[in-house]
Amino acid sequence: MVWNNWAFCKTGPVEMIYKYVDGTVTVTVKLEKTTKRSTFVSVAADFQGAYRLGSNENKVACQSKFALEDQILAVAGASDAK
Repeated sequence: MVWNNWAFCKTGPVEMIYKYVDGTVTVTVKLEKTTKRSTFVSVAADFQGAYRLGSNENKVACQSKFALEDQILAVAGASDAK
């Protein structure tokens, strides 16, 4: 999976000439027992991009597109309550 599918990093005018070099994500998974046979699962992802120009590097907070969170929930076997 490509970073661009997971997050959008909005940069200022100066950082637009910088090159994206790396990204990090911190994922928080929260499990809450709701009944004897079910558990509520929530996933949150905090993305940060690193942009570099020469020896200057800036870290930029990025917005999630929620694709990574959806993938984690799908692997965990989440189902929509209908």
